[in-house]
Amino acid sequence: MRHITTKTLFFIILASSGLAKGQDYLPLVKDDTEWNVLWKNLSPNFCITESLQINGDTLVDDIQYKKVMRMLSSQGPYHWPGNTEEHELYGLIREDLEGKVFYQPIDQDTVYLLYDFGMNVNDTVLMRYIQSPNPLADVVVRIDSISTQHIAGVERRVFYVSSRSAGAYEWYWTNTWIEGIGAIEGLLYSCNCTDCGGGLFQELLCYHENGEVLYMNSGYEDCIIDTYITKVTEHITPSVYYDSNSQKLRFLDLSTTAISLTIYDMLGRMVFRKPILVDNIIDLSAFPKGVYLIRYQTSNTNSSSIIKIIK
Repeated sequence: MRHITTKTLFFIILASSGLAKGQDYLPLVKDDTEWNVLWKNLSPNFCITESLQINGDTLVDDIQYKKVMRMLSSQGPYHWPGNTEEHELYGLIREDLEGKVFYQPIDQDTVYLLYDFGMNVNDTVLMRYIQSPNPLADVVVRIDSISTQHIAGVERRVFYVSSRSAGAYEWYWTNTWIEGIGAIEGLLYSCNCTDCGGGLFQELLCYHENGEVLYMNSGYEDCIIDTYITKVTEHITPSVYYDSNSQKLRFLDLSTTAISLTIYDMLGRMVFRKPILVDNIIDLSAFPKGVYLIRYQTSNTNSSSIIKIIK
């Protein structure tokens, strides 16, 4: 198991009364879970999708954490720290019996408080906005109200959250935490920093457990959105053809060999991937009937294309 020396544990609870005795609590940190998060940059305008998965255990100073794996749908014209072609280790996460969730980025020795589901209305806590370019961005989080809603088949507590930068007096940027799912801005985006600047925003598209979608953002139809990938159409591009009789995907131009290919179902789950193709035919006969998005990159271009097929 990977052993990481932890130097700093950063969180200050200003007021918190914890979970009520006997209260059923739906944990957030568990294996075989996935969050698809839409990244939106307003200037320049683009959207890509971040996929975060929790899988596997590790020890940090003899405390058990779970691994957070991450992949971005596209690099776009920028270099994103930690961007990979596959899910790779991005951080470590754990949850205690009081409903506190702690997160440690893989490149830092600091453990941050990410959520506190033991808080009550008007409780506040000092957290750190870990996504800011400024690693010392402290944020005060306040619980404005708590409701109970039927979400993903069960009753879950929903926390309505305000935040302000440390030292400021006005509350801004309301967020929402859903018990067992996390923030509606995505797993790692539990608070907002009003003084950090920038035009990057996050929004949770989908939440999966064991491959099943339990939460779908009502404002979108797909779990993967990427404006840097060629727009999906109902027509196959000239260099690629899906033969419904043989159920094989063929690259018609032998000089345009796909060097990488990934297949997603319409829930955004990756169901097939080949980083390097040795031939121009992919057999899809074993796939269940349905609609699939096929993303590929060819040897004569640095950009990715995507097609939609109906099997």
